[in-house]
Amino acid sequence: MTGVLAVMVGIASSTGSATITLSDFYVEDTTGPGYLAGFRVATTGTVAANAAATGWSNLPQNWTDDGGATASLYDVRATTLTGDPLDSDDGVWLNLGTTRTYLLSGIASGTYSVEIRLNSSGVVQASCVATLVAAP
Repeated sequence: MTGVLAVMVGIASSTGSATITLSDFYVEDTTGPGYLAGFRVATTGTVAANAAATGWSNLPQNWTDDGGATASLYDVRATTLTGDPLDSDDGVWLNLGTTRTYLLSGIASGTYSVEIRLNSSGVVQASCVATLVAAP
């Protein structure tokens, strides 16, 4: 099976007029030969997942739904919990003034903590767990 499953679990908080939310999700690509599973956190407030066979699709929960967040005021970090490390930027805080993409390619899988923080205070506003599988 190839696809994306989002589960509405995680932590959320409200900062000023913005509500920041993340939900656990699962992305799997078992079609090969170019196995790829990943996700992106966009400046527009969306979170999208990519299983190579199906391409990018937005998850049902955006990281901010209310339009009150200025993306550049927030940072995102994806950190390997178990399994293979992400292709790039594993464990590094990155500003959300730019859309951030995290991928596993080849035959790889793992679970990853995804966090969004307010960069002025460093306080984590929301977190979830992403499970990525790029394997037969």
